[in-house]
Amino acid sequence: LTTAGTVWRTQCSMRDDGGWTLIAMIGRTFVPPGSTAISSYTDWPPESTSRNVGETFMFQGLLGALNATRVIEGVACRGTQRESLDADCRFVTTPHSVPTPSVD
Repeated sequence: LTTAGTVWRTQCSMRDDGGWTLIAMIGRTFVPPGSTAISSYTDWPPESTSRNVGETFMFQGLLGALNATRVIEGVACRGTQRESLDADCRFVTTPHSVPTPSVD
């Protein structure tokens, strides 16, 4: 997948309410280096084309290029389908639109 010049590997899902793109993942074994909390998106491992399913990452390209209007978060996911909207998770969506910067 290429998004505004950023080449990366992710999962996409379609539902009745639209298409969804995974932009971040906390793997089961991820420990932030040097701290117990992630305070900035740059503390996350960036997206890559060689990322394996289930590995921690955060998309660090231009968010505006994704044309996102809402964000959904999967919480307390179980099983092996953790990167799918078919996963056994509690999904939480934002109550309003997500502002995204324009892409020039």
